[in-house]
Amino acid sequence: MKHSIVHYISELLYYHDCVVIPEFGGFITTHKSSILDSNASKIYPPSKEISFNKKLQSNDGLLIQKISIDEKTSIKEATKIVKEFVLSMKDELYKTKVYRLDLIGLFSLGDNNNISFIQDTNTNYSLDSYGLEKINVKYVDISTKIIPIAKTKNTAGKQILKAAAILLPIIGLSIMSIFLENKLSNLYSAMASLNPFEKDIIIKPKNEETPKNIHQKEQLFNFKNKKQKYFIIAGSFKDQKNANSLVRKLKVENFNASIIGKNKSGNYRVSYNSYNSKEEALIDLTTLKNKNKQGWILTL
Repeated sequence: MKHSIVHYISELLYYHDCVVIPEFGGFITTHKSSILDSNASKIYPPSKEISFNKKLQSNDGLLIQKISIDEKTSIKEATKIVKEFVLSMKDELYKTKVYRLDLIGLFSLGDNNNISFIQDTNTNYSLDSYGLEKINVKYVDISTKIIPIAKTKNTAGKQILKAAAILLPIIGLSIMSIFLENKLSNLYSAMASLNPFEKDIIIKPKNEETPKNIHQKEQLFNFKNKKQKYFIIAGSFKDQKNANSLVRKLKVENFNASIIGKNKSGNYRVSYNSYNSKEEALIDLTTLKNKNKQGWILTL
C-alpha cells in the first residue's frame, strides 16, 4: 500500500465528525473553542476532541472508499485490507491489553473487555487551527491605589468626583475581562489564515481598467477560471541533474514527485506531490513533518 490504514483514518478525522472502523468502533469528534488554562498559564487554540464508541461498528463506506480511491483498488480489495487490519489490531489488543494508533491515540482493554481510548493531544485535527500552538501567558497584578482625599465642604460636584475615582477603575477592569474572554477564540481564527510555509507566490498587480481591457474582459467572461494547484516542495536546485536525482529518489519512496518549473532565482523546484485543495496539502505537509521531512506549500 502507498499509505497505512492509520494514515487514512488520521486524514479523514480532519474533514469528518465521525470515522468508523468497520467491526471495531467509531471515532467521534467534537469542536472545542480556545481555552485559557489559568493553572498552567497557557492559552490553547481551538481543537477537535476525539472520543471512541465501540457500538459504531457498521460499515459506513467512508474509510473503505477512501482507501479504494487513493490506492486505486477495488472496493472488495479495500474491504479485505480493512478486515485484516481490524483482526490484527484486535489480536494485539487482547494479547497486550494496549494498542496505539499513531497521531490518534491509545486503546486499552479493561477487566471486563471494555475498551477505553485516550486521545493523542499532540495532534490538532482542527483545520482552522493549523500551525497554531499553545501560548504561554503571564499574569500581571493590577491593583488600584486609591488616594484618600482630604475632607472639605460636602458639595455635590466633589462627591461625584470621589465616586468616579473609585468606580471607574473597577468598571474598566470588568469590561476588559469580558472583552478578553470574547476575543480568545477570534484571536486564533484570525491567525489560522496565516501559512508560514508558502513561498515563491507572486502576486501580479492588476492592469488599469482601460476601455480596451474592459472589452477584453467581456470577451473572456464566459471562459472558466483556471483552478489553482498546490504543491509541497521538497527542494530546489541550480543544476537540473540534482533535481532529477531527487525526483527519482522520491518516486522510489512512493511519492508522485516532479519538477515544478523554476523559482525567481532560476532554481528547479522539486515537489513531493500536487493537490487540488490547500487543505489536502496541509494534511500531507503535517504528515511529512512528523516523519522529519522538510517541505513548504507552493500555490500556482
